Amino acid sequence: MHKEKAYPSNNTSILNSYGFIIALSILLLNDFILKNLYGNWLTGKLSDFAGLFAFSLFFIAFFPKRKQTVLYATGILFIFWKSPFSQPCINFWNNLSIFSIHRVVDYTDLFALLMLPLAGLYSKTVPKVPELKFNPILPMLVACFAFVATSYHSNVMVDKTYTYPFSKDSLETLINTRLIDSVYANFKPDSMATNPDTIRLTVLSGFCFNDLDAYVSIFETREKNVQVKLLSIIHRCPAKKRDSSRLIEELERTVFNQLRR
Repeated sequence: MHKEKAYPSNNTSILNSYGFIIALSILLLNDFILKNLYGNWLTGKLSDFAGLFAFSLFFIAFFPKRKQTVLYATGILFIFWKSPFSQPCINFWNNLSIFSIHRVVDYTDLFALLMLPLAGLYSKTVPKVPELKFNPILPMLVACFAFVATSYHSNVMVDKTYTYPFSKDSLETLINTRLIDSVYANFKPDSMATNPDTIRLTVLSGFCFNDLDAYVSIFETREKNVQVKLLSIIHRCPAKKRDSSRLIEELERTVFNQLRR
């Protein structure tokens, strides 16, 4: 009588399985290439779906006897990570100056939690199907890089103001029409920011992999002009000395100067 392969104290064969490798490849491909080429809602969500699937399988590989615990813990941590409640933890970590992390609060990302039961079901099939033949250390190292790189960022502080001879409503219209192919703007106050009047502009750029997050404050003056104060710029590469000037030039070329035409 054929017996199903039993789980040992760890099951690193999951790291060599086709499903894990495909999910990991999608995560890396989306973060470093697809978001740059096709910045839209699909690429915005794809990393969450692929990342949750790969992340849960990664820990199931090392704790196969605690599969349900891994899935529940992953779900709770993901919900916490995507909520404003995680910001103090992020600030604490970033203050350690080891490397900086960043995330955007978007509750629609929680749909990616659907991948957790799929990961649980998939893990049951691993002992029954062929696996890729290489040392599991390789996908383990790639996975660690991918999980960290998804949230890694450099924050460049800026203090520069741009004035336009029209109203705030007109500015929002121009950004949402003239710059629709290169800028995503949510004019609700950003939950990550300390200042409640701060909003986030996501700008497609070749500066660092795919896009930049520019944090700005927008307010109207008594002269019925609108002022846009650029507060900070976030990108996903290690910080360099000339980042501030290069990033300002990039944003002026792609955003601020375009609004004057």
